[in-house]
Amino acid sequence: MKNKGALIEAKMKTHNPILKRVREAIYRSEDAGITETKLSTIIGVSENDIAWRLGKLLYKGLIEIETIDGEKVIRKKGLPKNKEPNKQANGIRHISTSYENYKVNKLEKYIGSKQVIKDAEMVLKIGENLMLTGDRGIGKSLLTASIAKNWNIPRYTFNCSHGVTESDLVGYYVDFNTFVDGMITQAVKTACGGQDAMLVIEEINAINPGIAMMLHSLLDFQHQLEIKPTGEVLKLNGAGKLYVVATANVGYEGLFTLNRALHSRFIEKNIPFPNDNILKEILRVNGIKKEEEQHIVIGLVKAMKASYEKGELQDYPTIREMVQYAKIRQHRTIKETVYMVFFDKFVKSKVAEDVVKNIMKSLVP
Repeated sequence: MKNKGALIEAKMKTHNPILKRVREAIYRSEDAGITETKLSTIIGVSENDIAWRLGKLLYKGLIEIETIDGEKVIRKKGLPKNKEPNKQANGIRHISTSYENYKVNKLEKYIGSKQVIKDAEMVLKIGENLMLTGDRGIGKSLLTASIAKNWNIPRYTFNCSHGVTESDLVGYYVDFNTFVDGMITQAVKTACGGQDAMLVIEEINAINPGIAMMLHSLLDFQHQLEIKPTGEVLKLNGAGKLYVVATANVGYEGLFTLNRALHSRFIEKNIPFPNDNILKEILRVNGIKKEEEQHIVIGLVKAMKASYEKGELQDYPTIREMVQYAKIRQHRTIKETVYMVFFDKFVKSKVAEDVVKNIMKSLVP
């Protein structure tokens, strides 16, 4: 059974971005802890703003505060006191999150083509980097999580469309000799330490060119990562394997064709749109068990997809919307749910309105 602190943490609202960043900075500091002054500098808000957010975390039982030499030092609650700092030969102290924090413990059942799953696993097992392409919401990310869970390995993931920087991924200094390892650095260190790991690059065709260049030497025969701020070079040593997977949504706004140098470092596997049997199974496991209703939902999805391909719609629903339909359907009628999921979300013009309404007339009772 999870301890009380873990349950509280899972329930905490994370819509407050500053509170979330404060908590993450404290957790990254591990047993060394971090002062209010450093937190204020890192987050970019006043110490008063930091103080009341610390009060929230303290009240929730997620942190502990100790006064050392007149300064308050904040740590994640429950960390071992005898843990030795991770120092490199150059005297730089590195802070990394335990790979256990990235284990996939809970997962929705992955439903997709068995052949796609086998092909994906085969590409990774032979030591190649894998790129999964296909429509958004088709299950690319869920497939990577499913493999990581089945193999019982940590899954380090970042999304290129969220404005990540090189320092987010490689790491950054919090003082002159303390360096917080970024997501990629942690993944490489996990593999170098003898633990297999998965690095997932979401929406790689939205990647920052600078980050793309940084990845080249990690993904080719060199298998090394340069940490420019510290001057260190990490090289995969064979102690553990690093499985690298990228995902790409093809044909959506804001994304572009991946440069050839980076694209050539991957084996590409396209995840096709599921057949009717898979779509029915997805609806069934999510609570839509009547065949008549399954026929309505699948018909809407396929008809709107066909209209998108003819240029009549700007976008169309996929598996993600089918799951959303199943959740809302527990509280609304079929017609009300259809309008919420398939009409309001995808109708952006008078032409689209006419197209979707005609589709609905032919399918929705």
